[in-house]
Amino acid sequence: MASTYSWHPGNSVVTPDRNLRFQLLPDESLSSFLVRLSHHYGLTPLALSEFLSPGSRAWSIDTDRLTPRFLVPLSNWSGISLEQLSHTTVRYYENLAGEVRHKQDSVRPWFTTVGVRNRKREAGFSYCPICLAESPLPYLRIYWRFAWHTECIKHSRGLLDCCQQCHEPLKPHLQKPETQSLSVCYFCGFDARNAKAPPINLSASNIQNELDTLLLSGGAMVGKHHLNCSDFFGYVSFWITFLRRARRVKTGALCQFLSRLPFRLPAVNELSKGWRFEKLPVSERSFLMQGVSYIIRMELEEIRFQLSDMGFSKQTLMGDQRSVPEILMEVVNDLPDNPRVRSNNSNKNDIRATPKYLVARKMKKLIIKFGIRKNALRS
Repeated sequence: MASTYSWHPGNSVVTPDRNLRFQLLPDESLSSFLVRLSHHYGLTPLALSEFLSPGSRAWSIDTDRLTPRFLVPLSNWSGISLEQLSHTTVRYYENLAGEVRHKQDSVRPWFTTVGVRNRKREAGFSYCPICLAESPLPYLRIYWRFAWHTECIKHSRGLLDCCQQCHEPLKPHLQKPETQSLSVCYFCGFDARNAKAPPINLSASNIQNELDTLLLSGGAMVGKHHLNCSDFFGYVSFWITFLRRARRVKTGALCQFLSRLPFRLPAVNELSKGWRFEKLPVSERSFLMQGVSYIIRMELEEIRFQLSDMGFSKQTLMGDQRSVPEILMEVVNDLPDNPRVRSNNSNKNDIRATPKYLVARKMKKLIIKFGIRKNALRS
């Protein structure tokens, strides 16, 4: 079994002349620390954040991506160094994983999104119930925000991403201060420590471990090629997009490719069909990482042979992706070029039916918007 990693050691000792005597736990996320801290003093997380940094609106954005504007006053008040606090944020690891997209893009590559709108959140943390149960004080780990983390290697279990009783995401910032435990569901009161996690997906855990190693070391080998962190994540991302596209077709080379995998990928979830990888449920991400784990272990010559044998063209392999990882350029250049020819006789005014998954997604948004679900008004 692969080893686990420590992303930051926490801080059990603070500067003695500070007001705060509160422990930052190993690998704890910033949002988890703030919720525990606020409950310790009988406050709501919103009240505490306004006290530390008035007008910061810390819970109206992704709290685990807060900038030094908030971290500096927290550091000054707590005595915990700014460097240690920065390790509790997703922003620190984004810089390690590679280039971050334009600031207007709310979904950062490789780190799960929480879908923030004011204090409402569409998603929450992934979590391992055994990790929560073995801690005297249950808390949320920052690496549960890594999109490639779908398994708990330590306990050989798959991660969960919602309450097992009411299926709401974990939203500890909505708990009342008297709850005193981050593992309790804010809506139904179910304790996540009692949830039953699925067995570990070994293939997904192997590539999860490889990406952790890559993030800390800065590079990895693919065959005879050495890729830096950003390029390797790009290589994995290419195959994730490829597999998601292949699952949507019923015939042709893409379907044949899936049939040759030594395992079966489940059917596409209609509601999450067009979502970014970072927004997908943890179970779906686990299956995709399993597929990628198999592909990236193939030699490039084997990939080239398999694609040619199945009749792939450049367009079939790339789909709508505008670029291909440099390491795959030789493979792509060997494939036949078969550009799609669009007919000039097509009627631009043709009315086509809206895809079923888009209708389902719009309906889900309307249900949430107008509060038809019982818990929508309380989320």
